[in-house]
Amino acid sequence: MKVHYDVNSIKPGDWPRCVEVKVQGDSLQCSLALDRTYNLAEAYKKDLHLRFLECDTDQQLLFFIRTWGPLDCAAEVLKRGSCRMSLSECRLFQRKLKAIIGLLTAFKTSTNERTALLEFIEAESADDKHFFGSDFGESPSLIALRQTFKVEGDFQQWLNSASLKTTRLVIDSMLRYVPLAPAGGLRALQTAKGPRVEAVWELAGLRDALCWMIWYDEFTKHPLLCCQECRKIFRATTAHARKFHDYSCAHRAAARNFQRRKRTHQPERRDKHGPR
Repeated sequence: MKVHYDVNSIKPGDWPRCVEVKVQGDSLQCSLALDRTYNLAEAYKKDLHLRFLECDTDQQLLFFIRTWGPLDCAAEVLKRGSCRMSLSECRLFQRKLKAIIGLLTAFKTSTNERTALLEFIEAESADDKHFFGSDFGESPSLIALRQTFKVEGDFQQWLNSASLKTTRLVIDSMLRYVPLAPAGGLRALQTAKGPRVEAVWELAGLRDALCWMIWYDEFTKHPLLCCQECRKIFRATTAHARKFHDYSCAHRAAARNFQRRKRTHQPERRDKHGPR
């Protein structure tokens, strides 16, 4: 959706912060600071998508919205300087972004494929039911999944019996249709130093920007990762490939694998007097 702004309103690609966010049940009333805007694409440097995904409590989520503004807002509402949004919708969107990163991590590392795929399917289904009601059915991507791979009944039951090869084919198919990258374009500018052309992304709001940031991570080969143990999203701070969010997760996984190998290779116990 393209947003057209008046001369005195915020520029395309910019987004307002919030002066105040009031909570009324599940509804958030956002008072916008139209004089304190920031550029959505440039905010990538501040890891906004990771900050959003790290909001575990409602207080953290409210702080994020006050700092960076509402996830989205219609142009005519934006001009009024206030808008409403749903706290549960924020959580659903957060859950979906986490599931997408989990799916990307599983595909690239060939680990936890069934877990990641089920998380993605459940997030997609929850999103559909919230916005369209329980009678709506399934999203086009899940319908296509059923048709392509002949899935009948419950997805979890089907995944439990599906081969690893089939699971990986499904992940590949789902990733192809995840909408992350918006349209791009060129902007012609007359500056004090002469004409200049910029390549820009058409980001209609913070929601679009957070999706684009995940895509841009992959494009620049600096992706967010999903911990194989606790499923927390994190960014690796070194070039060394990491599978876990922190030491405690790595230690739990190592201890569990050690016990599993110990049980597998434990010799059969014999009577102390030997065979009779």
